[in-house]
Amino acid sequence: METQDNRIRKPRPDELPRLAAWLAEEKLVDDSLDTLDLLQVLERQGEIAAMAGVECHGDYGILRSVLVRPAFRGQGLAQALVKRLHAQSEQQGLRHLYLITEHAAGFFERLGYARLPLEETPEAVQAFRRQQCRCAPCAVAMHYSLTAH
Repeated sequence: METQDNRIRKPRPDELPRLAAWLAEEKLVDDSLDTLDLLQVLERQGEIAAMAGVECHGDYGILRSVLVRPAFRGQGLAQALVKRLHAQSEQQGLRHLYLITEHAAGFFERLGYARLPLEETPEAVQAFRRQQCRCAPCAVAMHYSLTAH
């Protein structure tokens, strides 16, 4: 999805406060940018339209902070970012990605993620859910095998 109008890139340091504020507006962890090893933004027509990141833990990562600005939703931007992060995660030696979601399980299932009980996720995913995630009790844990795709 990288086209003349879309550019996926690492955010510049001066953009990080704005991204943190966006996370807070969306009621996501507002201090999580420091723990994201792979953070990407999708820029469309000079404006950050979407963001996503991965927190790395050995051979697996936690996909976090997948956001698309309302004006840009429904255009495949989140899918493009997630696919880019899949490739980068694999290059970093990760074998699995996990995530926790309240509202987007269907979206992630279409990308090949599978639901699983939180108890079956690695401890770092469970700790993220307990300590940092402000998700509702109905949040779903999901898994993606980078080696199977």
